[in-house]
Amino acid sequence: MLGAQKEHVENDLDDVSVIDYLNDKACKQFKASSKAAARLVKGSFSEGYTVADSKKVIDTKAKN
Repeated sequence: MLGAQKEHVENDLDDVSVIDYLNDKACKQFKASSKAAARLVKGSFSEGYTVADSKKVIDTKAKN
């Protein structure tokens, strides 16, 4: 049970990390507590993408 809780907290921190990074790079104000934003980030993680992959995409898109 404790291991599952730890993994859940780590996953939530990953979501917040990606959303905060997006806000910083794109000068936006998405809420990390938003279920919609978290669902989109979790969706990419479930497809096998990592935090680093997400940040690389944000960097690429923010340049344009």
